Amino acid sequence: MEERLISAVRYRSIGDDYDPRNDPLPPPNLLPPPNPPLPPPKPLPPPNPLPPPNPLPPPKPLPPPNPLPPPSPLPPPNPPLPPPPAAGAPYCADGGR
Repeated sequence: MEERLISAVRYRSIGDDYDPRNDPLPPPNLLPPPNPPLPPPKPLPPPNPLPPPNPLPPPKPLPPPNPLPPPSPLPPPNPPLPPPPAAGAPYCADGGR
């Protein structure tokens, strides 16, 4: 009968009668002891004080507004339109041909 022990588990050849009572006991728990607790964190140093803000210079006065130029004179009115042609004027219906 061929038997191999691989990582604490017994494997047998196919066809063997399996009896779990013949299996080896698992190895004892070999875990290392847990890590000790971490020390408490160190307190943070106090923050650096900020320097005083730079004072703002006084605002500059606004310059006086530019004076408006005098309004330009209006152009002369357009000449009157000629009177419309009298009724019955010699206009041709075919465009003057």
